[in-house]
Amino acid sequence: MEIKLEEATAQASAAAVLSGRFDAAFIPGHPRLPGCRTETLWDERVYVAIPDGHPAAALRSVEWGDVRDETFLVTAEAAGPEIEDYLVRQLSSPGFRPIISVQHVGRDNLLNMVARE
Repeated sequence: MEIKLEEATAQASAAAVLSGRFDAAFIPGHPRLPGCRTETLWDERVYVAIPDGHPAAALRSVEWGDVRDETFLVTAEAAGPEIEDYLVRQLSSPGFRPIISVQHVGRDNLLNMVARE
């Protein structure tokens, strides 16, 4: 048996499973892959990082309305596309789409970008 780990977007992982290149993949969300069995292994919380000076930073709990009009930074790699889709589903309304800036950096660099605001 050979175990090979590869980090990829959910879309790339799904394509690899469907083409037979991967035997299995961990994919966020609720994928529907024809001819494949999917199981929910866990649900994750979504966290928001905001600079210390932001009004929502003082809140005990941040609601969607507290950050709705902000620019969201997400990574282009790993689960970034799924987070982007999640933000659109949570925040969009008729005539409104959230501002999402896709960055080609990792999580640590995203957090540093937020802290500099």
